Amino acid sequence: ATGHAIKGVASQARLSFQRALALDPNDTVAMNNLSFLETFFGRFVDGLDVARRAFEVSGKAGNDYFHLSAPLISLRDDALSRRWLAEAERRAAYDHRVQQQLALVDVLLGRDSDAMARLARAAAREPDDIEVTQTRSEVAFLVDSPEQEALVAPLIETSAGTAGVWLAETPRVRYAHALAKRGETARAARLVADAEGAARARIDGGDETPSWRVELAAIHALKQDGQASLEALARAYDAGYREYGYLERDPIFTPLRTDERFRALLDRMRRDVDTQRQAARERGLLEIDALLAPSR
Repeated sequence: ATGHAIKGVASQARLSFQRALALDPNDTVAMNNLSFLETFFGRFVDGLDVARRAFEVSGKAGNDYFHLSAPLISLRDDALSRRWLAEAERRAAYDHRVQQQLALVDVLLGRDSDAMARLARAAAREPDDIEVTQTRSEVAFLVDSPEQEALVAPLIETSAGTAGVWLAETPRVRYAHALAKRGETARAARLVADAEGAARARIDGGDETPSWRVELAAIHALKQDGQASLEALARAYDAGYREYGYLERDPIFTPLRTDERFRALLDRMRRDVDTQRQAARERGLLEIDALLAPSR
């Protein structure tokens, strides 16, 4: 499960995971789901705390490194994330989830070609893995690659309205962006209208996930309504969205990059993450040497 898949009241989902852990404190599935929940709602310190506990009792396989890397990457100590994932790659070189996370760090470090090449190799090894396909599409979008349309188009058949693995926007919105770029405005407009109806239905139905507010912001940006886009981003922030590293690379929001209000919102997110990272450091949550030490 991921934070994107959680519908309804987030506190109910959290309570469910906590009850599972009360019954079995070593339930790594419950811990990893709880960590994802906290991370997708912008509570990165709590997400990392839970992920560390899960890792300590795990089998230390590639997937276990993956789960801890999610909140770690969001806390934006990029060098530490790279170090953690380098060790994961050493132990599980071809684990596709490890490669996905390394690609995300590559993007945050501005190594766009490395990220795309890494995911192309992962896709060649596992061409039928939907998560690799989705992440490759998302990274192509983030780096504004010429491949982005070709990579997102197949997802329209299978997961058009599903929020991304790491990005907020659905394939439907990202495909609309690609179509609009090459002048297919009528098709793009139809996709945008469908996406807006779906996003509003999710929000009106009680889905608290911040990603749907970012989806609405992207929809408004595609409709060239900057004011509505900024308002939706502010609501995403209020709901817990803090992934400024992805947002500042997002090509849909390119028209907003010169807007002082957009830059101020990114700065608020950055300061909040800085504060969380310092809190994590003070609690010893960024000390990874003990986790990386060989098991006795």
